[in-house]
Amino acid sequence: MERMKEAYGMLYAIENGLRRYIDDEMTSYYGPDWEYKAPKNMSFRARPLNQSYFYDLVSYLRVYPCFKNPDDLIFTLRKLYSIRNKIAHCHELTEEEYQILSDAYELIMDVVCSKVR
Repeated sequence: MERMKEAYGMLYAIENGLRRYIDDEMTSYYGPDWEYKAPKNMSFRARPLNQSYFYDLVSYLRVYPCFKNPDDLIFTLRKLYSIRNKIAHCHELTEEEYQILSDAYELIMDVVCSKVR
């Protein structure tokens, strides 16, 4: 149970850290009302950022020019899709999945925290 609590905490920090990072970078690039200025012809823009799904957040990082993320970050985020779903639906993670999440947490927090103002 403790491991799943820790896993949820890491996932929470990743998702909300990504939202802050995306908002900060989009604001810097497009201005404070970026929600209206940035191109919206992508399906993931149908929802506001604060309601975006995890895979939508990854799409922001892939599509918009203000994000200069290394490919390994996108690859790491994509590896979390099934792990995120297990956590969200209260399924136990394997030790290997927990380690993948923990390693991803370190990488993502390094990127996100170093760039969020």
